[in-house]
Amino acid sequence: MTEFTKIIPITFDDLPKASFLNQIQQNFQHFKNPGGIAQYTTDKDSPRYMVLNNSKYGLVERAIKLNPFQTKQFAWVDFGIIGAIRDFDGFAEALQYSSQFDKLSVPYICPKNVHLDFRSFFGTNWFYCCAGYAQGSIYDWRQFISEYDKLFQRVLQEGYYSNEESFLGYLLVEKTDLFVPYYADYYNIFKNRINLTDDIGVAQMCLRETAGKPRLKFFHEDVKQRLAKMKQKE
Repeated sequence: MTEFTKIIPITFDDLPKASFLNQIQQNFQHFKNPGGIAQYTTDKDSPRYMVLNNSKYGLVERAIKLNPFQTKQFAWVDFGIIGAIRDFDGFAEALQYSSQFDKLSVPYICPKNVHLDFRSFFGTNWFYCCAGYAQGSIYDWRQFISEYDKLFQRVLQEGYYSNEESFLGYLLVEKTDLFVPYYADYYNIFKNRINLTDDIGVAQMCLRETAGKPRLKFFHEDVKQRLAKMKQKE
């Protein structure tokens, strides 16, 4: 596999968002345990951890610049994703399927809280996507990374403190045209990529939660089509 693998060791200070550590630390002092879906904790959600997980897409950008294998598609897959997913069933098929799309394939959880404004959203740590996997073309990655970096700096400037899933979730609704979102949860990111094969009950709840909400039309139609496709196969 060495002909298909390139490993580049870096230090913490080499991370794309390392230069923001001081600002993140300052915000952290005034923004602990905001509530929302998951409260931040000092044990896990430390400023250094936030630097790390907010650097992932900057690392994709570096990989794109190097492009050692001259590919047109890039994917981010969390190194620790095996701790979240049930198995790797459908992994290769999911990547192959996503390669037909230029826009970023991103798994989303039921997006129920998009009525929140910017301050409410980041002030309560909401998210509704799984940031462990994303895949798309070079051009679309660059478009997304540009929007992500602008949002990241705005959030810090306004005194908030957030992980990459909140940023991704916010952009998923505000900049939907950058993505090909599909319904999945952490443990079936790859299993649900092509067809809805897992978590059917939650998908049905998602269909109800997104009904009649214009800003959630895309998500509603995605789940609706997936459920219909599943019934046709029964």
